[in-house]
Amino acid sequence: MAHRSLTVLVTTFVLSACGVETAGTAAAVGVSQKQALEQGQAAADRMQEQLKASAELARERNESMEKAGR
Repeated sequence: MAHRSLTVLVTTFVLSACGVETAGTAAAVGVSQKQALEQGQAAADRMQEQLKASAELARERNESMEKAGR
């Protein structure tokens, strides 16, 4: 009887350890995905700023060309 109880106890611990590992892995994946999302958002923000700067430069060039053509 004691042997069976010990087997059940060991099996329970092993299975619960698998659950902890799975939860830890899921948490790590979640953190990784959050970081990837933040990096993607930062890249999108930088691209938006570069587009604004390019549009402003084009506007300034057009104004310069119009003044030179007068």
